[in-house]
Amino acid sequence: MSDARDFSRELYPFLYPSSPSMSPGGGEASRSALIDAVKRSTMEKCADTTSLRRELLAEYVDELRGAAGAMAERFERGGKLLAFGNGGSATDADDAVMDCLAPPVAGWRPLPAVSLSADSATVTAVANDVGLESVFVRQIIALGDRADIAFG
Repeated sequence: MSDARDFSRELYPFLYPSSPSMSPGGGEASRSALIDAVKRSTMEKCADTTSLRRELLAEYVDELRGAAGAMAERFERGGKLLAFGNGGSATDADDAVMDCLAPPVAGWRPLPAVSLSADSATVTAVANDVGLESVFVRQIIALGDRADIAFG
């Protein structure tokens, strides 16, 4: 059986570069080099994400405005947001729900929203008993109304 350090290397190989000068236990210089590398990688990821978001906004601005308008109409008619996704998209769904329930801008009113992904008992029961492809459909049928928004 491997020790915790070996296990960490399997889970987080990017924290253990092959360079001896940056290996754990290599002193303050290696720690500083590792922190610099992680910082650089994080900043590159932020730049890539920002660039991609700008490109998508420029390309799909009309569709995004249309979707936002349709959502606003649904909320005005008493609808709620039913958000869902798997993996990282489940996290995005949870984030969208939190933005509705606890708006990030002062003065914005809270909006009704539910994260279907967060209901682990229902997700796992339907996936096991009926099939993964039916998980969110079953929840929307049970919880949804005509004015609601399905957001996946």
